[in-house]
Amino acid sequence: MNENDSLRKHALDLIDNTERQRRFLQGLGGFQVDLSSQLAKELAIASEAIAAFRMNPGFKSFLADIEPMSVANARFGKELARTLAPLHGGIAELQANFATQLELHTRAMQDLKFTVDHNWLWEIESITRQIGETARINFAIPEIAVLHWPNKALLDRTQLLEDCVLNTIALETFHAAAIPTGAVVATERLTLVTDFVSEHSEVVRHLPPRLPDVESGKLEQREHRKEEIGSKLDVALRQIDLRLVELRHAAWHNLTRGVAGARLGMTGIREILEEVLRRFAPESAVEATEAWRNRDDLKITRPTRRMRLAYVLGEERAAEAEAMLQFDQSIRRTQKFVHTFADDVEMVRVQMTHSEAWIHLVLHFGMQRSRLNPS
Repeated sequence: MNENDSLRKHALDLIDNTERQRRFLQGLGGFQVDLSSQLAKELAIASEAIAAFRMNPGFKSFLADIEPMSVANARFGKELARTLAPLHGGIAELQANFATQLELHTRAMQDLKFTVDHNWLWEIESITRQIGETARINFAIPEIAVLHWPNKALLDRTQLLEDCVLNTIALETFHAAAIPTGAVVATERLTLVTDFVSEHSEVVRHLPPRLPDVESGKLEQREHRKEEIGSKLDVALRQIDLRLVELRHAAWHNLTRGVAGARLGMTGIREILEEVLRRFAPESAVEATEAWRNRDDLKITRPTRRMRLAYVLGEERAAEAEAMLQFDQSIRRTQKFVHTFADDVEMVRVQMTHSEAWIHLVLHFGMQRSRLNPS
């Protein structure tokens, strides 16, 4: 079988699989989420069975430091395993089917890698990894909720738990439609849908009483990652323009390609900084300020980056940030790495991170200013 025949075979397999998923989801279209659904029944049965454990001090201790079910020990682990078996089995079957489809589509992407745009392939592979991680979390949430939510809360939230599972199944169908064997879904739309499914599970997990982290059972596990500037940047940039998120990801991906890639990466981060400065400090707005009218150097005919920064942050806060992060020197170093090849990629990495600190400040105070003074 030559390369073209191989591509054709996988394309037909993919189309056939996508059609089966489409028919399956059409069947779900008339599905009314109520206590007559199989998953809802299993959730209710498991919740009733768990109620017998709830007042036992040993069970409370078990929940306080719960380990994954596969390594739970003592009698609670065995009894809980029996109690959750029907629910676990039903979800495990859906999860296995999902994993099969994801693997099929991943192989199809690899077979197409020589015939598609390289940037598209990188984007779809990144999204595919996110889909896999989202699925792992979503398929685990119903069992964790049974253990931690009171019966009434579980009953009231059954639809939310079903959505964790059904959204994930639907997401894989959407994923298949983005693979170019006649793709009908752009990667930008797939990213938005993936984020929606992921954020839905986060909302569910944070409902009181809050569910522990799926990975380890610890409430605080990995929560600190949301406080890192990189995570906050993606959230804030997405509110402005999804293309800026894509530009940021592409910039950091370029850093993996050696000295030439580092130069492109620095250029991408610089363009994001320029863009957010222009958006939150447009030329006309800066020129309307007293600081512009009273500028010392009248040879300056257009607002500088430093003026735009002061407009967004305010003079006092801009001066404080300048003392910490040296804005002018930072811009000069950025320009150096944009216009020349660096001797060491790690120096570019540090400068990209430094520039992202400025992007974060502009976004934070720019959005704050926009909320206080809506146009």
